[in-house]
Amino acid sequence: MPSSITPYRVFILVLLGISICPIITKTATTTVRRRAIGTFWTTIRNASSPSAPPSSFVSASSSFLYRPTLVVDRSKVAGGTIADKEQFPYLVAILLSFGDGSETLCGGSILSERFILTAAHCLYGMQEATIVAGLNSIPLPVDGGSSGAVTITIKPTNVIMHPGYDPVDILNDIALIHLPLPLPLHSPRIQTIRLPGWSNAYTDLTGYDSIVSGWGIQSNDDFAEAGDEARLDLRYANNAIVPNDICRRVYGALIRNQQICVSGEGGRNPCQGDSGGPLTVEFDGGQRLTQVGIVSYGSIRGCEKGIPGVYTRVSSYMEWIVYHAGITP
Repeated sequence: MPSSITPYRVFILVLLGISICPIITKTATTTVRRRAIGTFWTTIRNASSPSAPPSSFVSASSSFLYRPTLVVDRSKVAGGTIADKEQFPYLVAILLSFGDGSETLCGGSILSERFILTAAHCLYGMQEATIVAGLNSIPLPVDGGSSGAVTITIKPTNVIMHPGYDPVDILNDIALIHLPLPLPLHSPRIQTIRLPGWSNAYTDLTGYDSIVSGWGIQSNDDFAEAGDEARLDLRYANNAIVPNDICRRVYGALIRNQQICVSGEGGRNPCQGDSGGPLTVEFDGGQRLTQVGIVSYGSIRGCEKGIPGVYTRVSSYMEWIVYHAGITP
């Protein structure tokens, strides 16, 4: 990577919902999957990249929001392995509905029977959402009774957004969901995730092998078909945590200490997991699986070109989490 960098404007993919997945619409007989992104692409001011910018970057002359269509490329799978049953019992899917009729998907992690941790940009502007827990393969549309899933419907009043969330710079991208009903934590399919303790809140994570998991990590063709029913399969990928300076070479001043940079080597990066999903590492020789990050954003084509991804650093928000969720790290 060249040491000198020049200003270069890039598109940032805010990984809302299935990172690069379709909007889901319904007809009378089946689920129709429109190949469009159910969220916004954002042009971020003052970003920078290496002096020889990767071809995946797209320059822009002004800052704006829009919803582009997505060209389908069935030949590419961005990596990731199908998860074993009960491998990630702390992970939930969040199926979101918005006022314009669009629907999309994010991930989240279970902190307690009443609280879910996710990304703020996932819930920004949502009208209603369904929390789905206890499933590896999610049928669409979701039917809790027939699929065996635990489903809970939430409204905006159940959402606790971080007061400092900035939807432009994507800073403080963290939120809590206060569930109106408790999750059945006695099930081996539904368990809580450990958060960083006070003793390792400031641990340098550089070099740690991390795991990101979610239902949206397959690139453009991330559905497995079962007759007329679409399904989302839970997958995971591993990658190393790298110094934030690596991300600063790509995203410039957007990168703060409250964020974590993860290598995109091998095409395994934030695109591999739904926005809001957990980034975990193993402390104490693998005895403690701990959530250290929340999937936030990546480059416009980061999941295909090995560009690093950006996560919210959980340890930077532990006081806020403990205050609102009442949990002990």
